[in-house]
Amino acid sequence: MDPQRRTSLLPRLKPTPPFRILVRAGTPDHWRVYLRDDPADIPRLEQAIPSCSWQQLAQCWQVPAGMETLQALVGAFGASCVKVDTSLEAIKVLFRRNTALERFARELQLRRYSPRTAKVYQGVVRRFLGAFKKDYTQLTTDEVRGYVLALIERGEVSASFQNQTISAIKLFFEWVVKSPQLLDDLPRPRRGRRLPAVMSRQATERVLNAAGNLKHQALLVLMYSAGLRVG
Repeated sequence: MDPQRRTSLLPRLKPTPPFRILVRAGTPDHWRVYLRDDPADIPRLEQAIPSCSWQQLAQCWQVPAGMETLQALVGAFGASCVKVDTSLEAIKVLFRRNTALERFARELQLRRYSPRTAKVYQGVVRRFLGAFKKDYTQLTTDEVRGYVLALIERGEVSASFQNQTISAIKLFFEWVVKSPQLLDDLPRPRRGRRLPAVMSRQATERVLNAAGNLKHQALLVLMYSAGLRVG
């Protein structure tokens, strides 16, 4: 369609600044998209979503519903310019969650965390965010503590993994949410104190008596009685 003609088809409902595009619920399979009065936004939309179509009766653009569409719109217009209507609150929360996880992954990479640690931390935060239906920015200290406590009560984590979970969540709130103070009082698990494994008296005597000659036996007795260690 000729760009000059398409400018006359701009929707009546328009997003308010600073947003350039408004996404609202439509049918179960499609969303409604409303643009501002910038003619350049129409070809940008058509390039980002080739399957989009103008709905004359509703005075809006129709696009396929789904996260891929939302990601394409953000890629074309920028996250700060796309407004998702409250009618799509669940999708909005999911989108913000995925965006936050991507930011967290970049922060781990910038700080040169090992690939294994980064993978563990990202998995921890993904499961943590998935446990809540609301947006992560609305979580309270009690809800975070309740999540960790539930893991302990279900026996799903060891003390060491609990410590990893707390570390990952704290870093997420510090780097992404920018609210590190929210988890200042989140306690870490006590480290269990293990007694060292020692040989019995009988086992020690067998080792000392196993020496082939008196000189070697004297060396073994000296090392054992003095508490010497290799290195």
